[in-house]
Amino acid sequence: MTNIRFAAFTGSTVFALGMLALSQGAGASITSKLNKCVADNAGAVVSCCETVTADRRPVWMVQANANCGDIVVCKERRCYVRQLVTVNDKKTHDNGGRKR
Repeated sequence: MTNIRFAAFTGSTVFALGMLALSQGAGASITSKLNKCVADNAGAVVSCCETVTADRRPVWMVQANANCGDIVVCKERRCYVRQLVTVNDKKTHDNGGRKR
């Protein structure tokens, strides 16, 4: 009886890990597409970002509670998507961390 329970637990664990790997892979694919959103104005990059993330946002965007307008950066006539990271530090407990 123990062997059957262990096998069922192991099977469900392997399935869950497989699904996690697939979802992470999809997020990485979206991020790589976002990295290709480059233009000479912010509006074009935001539009590109919204097209790429229309069906699904990558995990880092969800965790940072960011939309496409929040993650576009322009420097020296070049605009692109910058990945935000939520950092939990002891100074900001109100929102679980700050965006960097």
